[in-house]
Amino acid sequence: MPRDELNQRLEALQDAADAQTQAYESSRDKLYQNIVDAYLWWRDASADNRYLNSLYKDGGIRTRARGGNAPNFYPLVRLIWNIDISKRASTVSDWAQSLLALHETATQDAHKFSDLRNDLINHIHDLGGLSELRGERRMSEDELFAEEDGEILESTRGRKPGSTGIDETIETKSQ
Repeated sequence: MPRDELNQRLEALQDAADAQTQAYESSRDKLYQNIVDAYLWWRDASADNRYLNSLYKDGGIRTRARGGNAPNFYPLVRLIWNIDISKRASTVSDWAQSLLALHETATQDAHKFSDLRNDLINHIHDLGGLSELRGERRMSEDELFAEEDGEILESTRGRKPGSTGIDETIETKSQ
């Protein structure tokens, strides 16, 4: 294939990737706003526990008691986003855990926030996203290069499918 044609296709791919990245970033920003707004709504709505329970019941959302005093955000996520848990259970789990981490931040550090909504949204951004809010670690540049080179990595980046939850050595295949 002629290089001019390949270059044109590459430029088209780069333009499409740029548009997709902008849409992704906009969508991610909206998710952060929605997570914070859901949390703030829950704070108001939870003042009347019967109100929330009636919404869950009307929505056919089963609630489960949790050990300890931590709120259970799983039903809230299902209520607001109407997620099919048979297909997207991990999304419900991630967002519920994000809400719990947000709740812990908002209650433990309440004195730090003058504009709670915007401060919590900025807090998520400052941490690097919802996974970091939940305490998960991002891959570093050195780890990326090591992975790309096919080196053995010590990973603590969150659980992998089938993992036991303890730190594991993940071996990548060399080409």
